[in-house]
Order: sequence, then C-alpha cells, then structure tokens
Amino acid sequence: MPSLIDALKPFANWALRLSLSATFLFHAWDKFDAWPSFPTWLAATAIVPAYPVPVAILVTVLEAVAGVGIIAGIFLGSTVTRLAALAVIPVMIGAIVRVHWPIGFNNIQITADGAMTFPGWEFNLALLAMAVYFVIAGNNDSEG
Repeated sequence: MPSLIDALKPFANWALRLSLSATFLFHAWDKFDAWPSFPTWLAATAIVPAYPVPVAILVTVLEAVAGVGIIAGIFLGSTVTRLAALAVIPVMIGAIVRVHWPIGFNNIQITADGAMTFPGWEFNLALLAMAVYFVIAGNNDSEG
C-alpha cells in the first residue's frame, strides 16, 4: 500500500487544484453571465458603495484568471500556479470582510423559522487556505 500512496504523491494536490479552479471558474462565469446585476448588487447592498463597476470587473477577472491559471499551472509551471493562487487572496479577503464576516463563521445559517440565509465565511476561509497553499507550494515540485 505505501508504494501506491508514494506513486500518487505527485498528484496529491490535484483535488485542491481542481476544486479551487472549478469554484473560481464557476463564480466568474456566474458574474459574467448575470452582468450588470453583479455591480448593481454590490452598490445596492452597500458592499461596495463607491465604484461598484470597476470592483466588479476586477473581481470577475481575478476569479477567471485564478480558475484558468491554477489549471494552466500544471503545464506552465509553478510560477503560473503561484500567480493564479495569488489572485485568489484579495478576492477571498474582500469577500470575507465585506460580505460574509457580519453573518458569522458558519456556512449554514438557518433562522428560527427554518429559512436559510446568506452563508458565513467558513467556505471562503477554506478557499483562502487552498490559495495560500498554492502560493507557497506551487506545483509541489523542485521548480522555482
């Protein structure tokens, strides 16, 4: 069994890589597909009361770049992986601080009447941790 585990080690980060990439590609596409609802929502909810359109463009582009770059890094090297993961960090910090923090940590928020509300920041923290991993580890190889 240890030889099978050792043989799979080079691919161990793929679960993180694929889930992080898929999440950011989905969210970028969702924002792009619903345009101009995203910047309108940012302004209407006071999440980004000033300059919602440039912020919405920046977030959407960073999410798309991160999603593509995390996968492209497999073929283009650790530097691409690290830069793509670096794009995730400000998006997740912004999402945690501006959107999810007031709700609390728990991702599943159920009110007394049984309704579900906007999620807390635990999922965003997990995505942030994955990004930090890739910034540090790159492709987890000997390449710089």
